[in-house]
Order: sequence, then structure tokens, then C-alpha cells
Amino acid sequence: MISINHPEADDILELAFSLSQATDIDHLLTELAEKITTLFKAEKVRLFAYNPKTNELHTKFKFHDVYTGLRFPVSKDTLAGYTALSKQVVSVSDVRDPLELSHYPGMSYDARYEEKTGVEVRSILSVPLLLKKKELIGIIQLINTRDGAFRSTKVAHFLSHLGKIVAAALFHHGTLKRPTGKFDLLIEKDVISKDELNQATRAAREQEGDPLKGDVVSVLLESFNVPENKMAAALSRYYLTDFLPYTDTRVLSPKLLTGFNPVYFRTNFALPISMDGETLSILIDDPLNYHVINEIKTTMLARELKLYVGFRRDILHFIDRLQGLWEPREDGASPPLISSEEPQVEGPGDEFEDILNENAPLVIQVVNKMILDACEKSVSDIHIEPGIGKENTLIRFRADGACFPYTDIVPTLSQSVLNRIKLLAGLKLDEHRLPQSGKIRLKSGQETIELRVEVTPTVGGKEDAVLRLLSGGGFLSLDDLDFSEANRTELQKIIARPYGIFLAVGPTGSGKTTTLHALIHLLNAPEKKIWTVEDPVEITQKGLRQVQVNRSIKQDPLDFARAMRSLLRADPDIIMIGEMRDLETAKIAVEASLTGHLVMSTLHTNSAAETITRLTEMGIGALNVADSLIGVLAQRLVRLLCDDCKEAYTAGPEEVATLREAYGKAHADEAGLAEGAEITLYKPTGCTRCNGNGFRGRTGIHELLVATPAIKALIHTQSSAEIIKEKAISEGTRTLKMDGIRKVLVGRTTLSEVTSVCIE
Repeated sequence: MISINHPEADDILELAFSLSQATDIDHLLTELAEKITTLFKAEKVRLFAYNPKTNELHTKFKFHDVYTGLRFPVSKDTLAGYTALSKQVVSVSDVRDPLELSHYPGMSYDARYEEKTGVEVRSILSVPLLLKKKELIGIIQLINTRDGAFRSTKVAHFLSHLGKIVAAALFHHGTLKRPTGKFDLLIEKDVISKDELNQATRAAREQEGDPLKGDVVSVLLESFNVPENKMAAALSRYYLTDFLPYTDTRVLSPKLLTGFNPVYFRTNFALPISMDGETLSILIDDPLNYHVINEIKTTMLARELKLYVGFRRDILHFIDRLQGLWEPREDGASPPLISSEEPQVEGPGDEFEDILNENAPLVIQVVNKMILDACEKSVSDIHIEPGIGKENTLIRFRADGACFPYTDIVPTLSQSVLNRIKLLAGLKLDEHRLPQSGKIRLKSGQETIELRVEVTPTVGGKEDAVLRLLSGGGFLSLDDLDFSEANRTELQKIIARPYGIFLAVGPTGSGKTTTLHALIHLLNAPEKKIWTVEDPVEITQKGLRQVQVNRSIKQDPLDFARAMRSLLRADPDIIMIGEMRDLETAKIAVEASLTGHLVMSTLHTNSAAETITRLTEMGIGALNVADSLIGVLAQRLVRLLCDDCKEAYTAGPEEVATLREAYGKAHADEAGLAEGAEITLYKPTGCTRCNGNGFRGRTGIHELLVATPAIKALIHTQSSAEIIKEKAISEGTRTLKMDGIRKVLVGRTTLSEVTSVCIE
């Protein structure tokens, strides 16, 4: 006997009487809902009956005087399914608030009820209907309750009492015993017999690995000659949704599929077919497959869903028709194909795993494919740039120093992509006002991929992201760096000295670290103890002891200066410092070089001569600079002409004169730039190997200043950078532009490329 102490107890007892008088399940699920709505001050009430045979919930409601309904699997993927699975009350005050939904891990909100009724759902109180406190009969949901009733434990308490009455009524009306199989309509209409259905089921099980032969629907259509219209009607009734057949004339939305891989759709027999506002329509062979449906919905940031059921073979026909959407574009940009490879994130203390997963969530695959494509194209940076308003987000790659479009993605996908990147980089997902920096380490196959991430807030509440691909760990030899013979010879002499400081200078991304590692490789021998301190460690070499700067330690961060103080007590012969960013680090480096150590480091300066004045401006005494400095190498990177398509031509008199002027008339003859000389140059044309831009790869141009006694004397007297430069040229130094022009004359690059990176 149920005891109810509530002002509306009489109303509940009246409901109990109504339940006992209900003549059919439709009356039970619709008329009863209207009475409960009034009693509990809710805008709407939904009642779901549970079918243990199919492990599903189904509900019916009247809309425009027509009974319609919905089915949900008992799983954590939907709010109704979560309630049934957990057999606990689920209370959500805002169904579209991710934080609200996050209280119930894995649960999402399904908006099909809103589609069918036009009711905008805000809050839901969902209560399981249990017989004898444990046997699930169904669930009851209050929608948009007033006065905060969705949070009221009293309301939930009385709903539970009422639930016992409803559970008994549902059981009494035989809900548990009603057959609701997928093919019941076919049996009812004598299209097939139960024996034939059993035969088809066994045949499908025997071919379980085959996407069509292992599907009962496909077997019935092909082997038992079930008419398509009869099968369509059966599926439509079972799933309570419309059937969508394949036709050659059906218009699909190509832009909708940007960023997706046909492999995923083929595997899951699901395809997004249209987006109307924020409502996404999906064609799928199993509308109860909420795992796949929610992946697509979440990836495309759709608020509403409209589902269609279809045959597997029809879905494959649609995918075949759209296959061209995933082919490379003529402009060289390729759509963000979702890769079957999922690089694995390295977690703290975890070992890498190599995962090949075609069924990974779509947004994960979008990001993976973007990164893998960037690696394949030898890209240095990935730029993610959201459009204004509802414009697409542009993704650009930087390769060989120049940016070019990779693809664009729809706004519904872009936020998910950015969130995925933030997650991988360990950044705050809810921070949109401040810049954030992070690092990603992935592994695909045997390859380790490292990226430095910078997220910057931009206008309109958007965020840009730039991902820099760090070197894969290998180093280049001095032979690979395209030094002139004179510069190479002098460099080898400089680094052979037992102590002193050598600096590589230039802007970010000009190859300074690569050069230093090439030089250290020449010195790397068992009898030498070599330490490096870097941020980040981009290149590794066997035999080096390498330290990674770590500023994330809040109490006492490991910065360059602190690491250097430690290394000086660690018996070094050679020390490489990633960058002398501050006076303290610079002073320690200079002192180390004056006490018997060879020190190499980098600075951000424009030329070799300017580096000397920069050191004194930082606060290092001119005497210490003069005594410690052994050489400065300034460098830039220029694009190389594509060897497959570059075109030779004879330079005209004006172009020869321009080259003479740029090189310096006093030294032009040494480069073969005599007046009236006939010179062959090369220009870019473009081919498939270089993506049509005429350039492929980059090389360095260099300016090497050797700290000779004459140069040291000028440093002592604090001479200007211009005077130091003139003296260095007279002693054999050749400027960046001069070295670049020599590479122009041998057909490696063009004058415009050289002048684009040289300020002189």
C-alpha cells in the first residue's frame, strides 16, 4: 500500500483510478501525461515504456490529433536512456548547458521531441519507473517545470510514488509482453514468415564481417526478395522516423562534408545530408545508434537533429556519389580528410602507443589529419583563423617561409577543432579572453610529432591558434647547410678554439638552432662533455646532455640562468644555450667563455655587427665582449627555386646593374658581375612538384664575422656597428645580401627572395 502525505494526494489517487481505467497503451501514455502536467506544474510530461526485449524506451504523444512517438536505447548517450540505465533521478535545469550535462558523464540531450512538437525544452526532471523498487518499467519526465520544481526533492519524491502506480499500470497493460521487433510489420502483413526471419538472421550472423551480407535488412532485401517499400515501412514504424531512399536526383550539401572521411561514414553507415539553420539531418541505418549520432552532432555543433532511416546499400551509394569531395583540389589545397590514423597523446608517465582507429570521434580525426598533412607537406606552422560572423574558418599552412591555404571548415566544426587543440595542449577550455601557450606531443606509427601551440583571442569573441611543428629530433650536417666554402672553412676554425663565445643571430625561424647543432655535431666526441639548455629541445643528438627549460614550476622555475649555473658545476667542455634572452643569462654565458669553456648561443639581431653593440647595450662590458667573442654568424632562410620547373633566361643590362649595385660595386667583379657581363639567371614557373608556386624548399644565406684582433680593438673602443661592419668586409666577411646574390647567380634562388629577407 502506497502512503502519500501531500496536499494533492487526492489528485494522485484519481490518477491511479484513471490508470486502471485506461483501455490501451496510447491512452495511457497520452491522456495520463496531460493530467500529470497539471498536477506537477510542468509545461509538458513525457512517459516512456521500457521493452526489455529490445532494451529500448518508447514514448507516444499526440500532435495535431495524430499519435507519434520516439525510441531511445537504454544507454548513457541520452537523457532518457541515462535515467533508465542508472535507475536514478536525473535533473537538468538547462539541457543546452554543457556544465549541467557534465554532472552525468557521457550523457547528451536529444532534441527530436522538440522537432516533432515545436516545444522548446529548457529543463527536465527525469524519474525511473520501477516495479518492486528494482524492475525497470519505464521513465517519466517533467519538462519546463515552474518555480524551480526541477530542483525540488519533494517533486522527485512524489513522482517516485506516482511512478510505482504508473509502473504497475504499464505492466498490467502488457507493455512488457508486446512484441516490438524491427520486422514485426513484415510478419503481420505476411511479407515474410517467422521461419524466414530466423533464416535471414542466421545467414547474417554467418557473414558478420561483411557490411551488407552481415546485415539482416540487406539479407531480407537481396535473398528473400522483400519489396523495398515494405521494408521501408517496417523500419519507419520501428524507429518512428521517416525513411529516406537513394535517388540520383537528391540534392546533398557538399560543404557540409568538408572535414569528414568517407571511411568513417562507410564504417558506421551514417551520413549528414543537410543543415537547416542549427538543425542537422542525418541518414543512418540504425537511428538508435546514439554513439555515432552524437559524435556527428557534437563535431558539427548542431543544436537540433532530424534523423532518417535508410538501407545500408543506399547510404553507401550516397557516399560513392560524394567521393569526389575528398579528392585533392586543383588549387593545391586539400580538404581536411579525416585520417584513419590517430596520433596518441603522451600522458605523464605513459608510454606512447600507436593507434590506427577509423572510428575515432570525428573532431579528433579532423585535427589528426590536419597535423599529419602538415607533416607530410613539411609545414613549419599551422594557422587556424576563424571567419567573421558565420564565415568559414580558414586553415593555412606555412611552408618554405610562405603561407598558403590548406582548407576551410564550417563554423559548426571550428570551435570543436579549437577545443580539441586546447585539450591536447593542456590549455583551459573556458578561457577565451587571454592568450594561452602550450605544447602537444603525439605519435603516429613510429614517428613522434611535437607542436608548440599559441592561442590568441581575436575580435568577435573568436580565438586564433598557431601550431608550430617542431623538428622531429634529427640534425643536419654542416654539408647540408649550403655554406660558401670560405664561410665553412672559417666556421671550422672558430669552433676548434677551446674557449670563447660564438653566436648565431637572426629572427625566429631562421635556422639558428639547426646551425648550432650542426656545429656541435662536429665537436661531439667521447672525450668532450657537452651540455645544452634549450626551450624547447627540438633536436637531439647522442652524446649530448640536454636540459629542457621549465618555467611552469611556480615556486622556483628552471630558466636559462638557473640551468646555466647548474651546468657550470657539471664539468662542461662545451655549453650550448638556446637563447640569451636576458642580461643574467648573457653575463653567465660570457663569464663561462672567459673561464675555459666554449659557449654557443643565439640572439635576435639583424646582422653580425649589430650583435656586438646589442651585447654592450644589454649591459655587458665592452672589455668582456671583446675578450670572450670568437665569432658571430647572421643568417636568414630564402626559398629555393624548384629544380623541376625553373626556367633559365639571360639577364638584361638593367638587371645586371641592379645586381652589381646590390652586391656592392667594389666587390662585384669577384662574384662575376663585371659591367656588361652576360649572366644566366633563373625564374620560377610552377609545376605539380612545387604546388604551382615555383619554389620548393629553403636554404640559408649567411654573414660570418670573425673576431679578429682588429675587430676586438674596435669593440674595445665601442665603435659603431657600421664601422665594425666595414672593417669586417675589408677582412673578408660577406654580408647576407652578398651571400644571397651568389646563390642567385648559381640558380638557387631569385634576387627578390634575397631582398625580401635582407634589410640592407
